[in-house]
Order: sequence, then C-alpha cells, then structure tokens
Amino acid sequence: MIFFALLLGCFLVVYVMPGRKHRSVRDSARIGFGLAFAIAGLTHLLTPTPFVQHIPTWVPARLELVYATGVLEMLGGTALAFWPRYKREIAVLLTLYLLAVFPGNIYVAIANIDVQGQPEGIFPWIRLPFQAAYIWWVLWSSDALQRDAVLRTLKLISVIVPLALLLGACGQAADAVPQSGDGSNEVMLVAKDSSFEPDVLELPAGVKVTVKVTNEDGVPHDFAVASIGVKTETIEPGSSASVTFVAPDSPTEFVCTFHPDMKGGIDPGPTR
Repeated sequence: MIFFALLLGCFLVVYVMPGRKHRSVRDSARIGFGLAFAIAGLTHLLTPTPFVQHIPTWVPARLELVYATGVLEMLGGTALAFWPRYKREIAVLLTLYLLAVFPGNIYVAIANIDVQGQPEGIFPWIRLPFQAAYIWWVLWSSDALQRDAVLRTLKLISVIVPLALLLGACGQAADAVPQSGDGSNEVMLVAKDSSFEPDVLELPAGVKVTVKVTNEDGVPHDFAVASIGVKTETIEPGSSASVTFVAPDSPTEFVCTFHPDMKGGIDPGPTR
C-alpha cells in the first residue's frame, strides 16, 4: 500500500509536469509505474531489513537476494519508463516478477511476521489484492492487455497463486519448528553502560535461537543483525525484548541502531 501511494504520486507528477500536452494518460501511467518501481528497487539497497523479513528464514542468502531483486526492480522500472519501443515485452517480464515475489507477501500474512515499518494485524492481508492492481496497471499502461496476453497471465496466476499459498504455509511451518524442547536455545543479553554484555554470542549455526535483550541503561536501545534482517523493537530503560532467528553460519555483527558504536558479534558453532 505504501508502493500504491508512491505509484499514484509518480503518475500525478509525470501527468502534470511541463510538456505533457503530447503525453497520454496511459503513457503517464506507464512512466509513473516505471519510476515508482525503480524507487522501490532503490529502497531494497538502502533499507533491506523489511524486505529480508519477507523471506522465510530457511531461504539461504536472504540479504543478497534482496539486493539482487532491488537491482532488477531498478533496471526493470527504468526500462519501462524510458524504453517505450519494448514496453509490452518489459510489462510481461515485470508481471512475471510481481507474480514471483508474491509468495513473500503471502508468507508475511500467513506466518504473521512482524515487518519493520509495517503495521501489524490485518494489514498484511489487506495489501495482498493490491498485487493484482499493480499487474493490471503495468499491463494496461503498456498496452499489453490483449486477449492472448491476458490469457497467458491468467494461466500464470492460476499456477503461481496456489504455489504461493503452499510456500507461505511451508515457510510458517519451518519457522515454527522448535529446535530444542527444553528452552536451551534462549540467550540472555544485557545492554548496560552503552555496551552489550556479553559482547560475543556463541550461537550454533543453523539453529533457531531466541535472544532476550534487557536494557539496564538509561537510554533506549535495540538489537539488530542487519545481515539476516533481524531487529527488535525499541527497548526502553528497564524493559526487555526478545527476537527469534536462525543463527548464521559465519561470524556476524550485531549492533544497537540508536548507537552504532554499541556492537558485538555472533560466533557460530558447528551446524546441527
């Protein structure tokens, strides 16, 4: 829905900008979509955490995948906006892309994932139909809504939507599997005197662990592992917060985003 607002804004800017007297509404919609899509791709690179959280934890190289999709969105959006000769072909490719990433939205809704910067509750479900609106927009604005193209798209949707539901359910099930029955995978971390204690967490690689952070300082803190898209909410003085994730298989840094010099490391043990 944030993207929808961005899309409308880009369309209006393109439509009213000087020199648009020879530009149709359809062309303005195409260029606006391309610009909005390119901007959305840039946010993958600038703020990857919310996008990483759309990918189940069992998927390898989630951060790298987010960066790669960001580059694809920037290239695809730019091509759609400024390469009208191949607008229909580009629109079909972007439609395939939108269908391919849709399982991530379903995963967030089914598994009730807390995504940074996104409202909770029913919001992940409300935004699901917007994907169909984006597909219609890119096809219509590129004059790709011809009978054959529509039939091909409907066939793809009939295959990908059930698959997306299955993948979302599998992601939820995988995230819900307990790694230990005795709670031994919970690790305690204390934020005190502008540092973490301990400053190195020895976590077994590939195992789901819960890190509980207690703030014994006089200022707010949080706990973030940017490389795997993990972040707690703001932890006020005297409060605690927990976050569960799969321990990385290589040395990884964690940090308080409020105080970048307040950091520590995760030392992976052998994979179980």
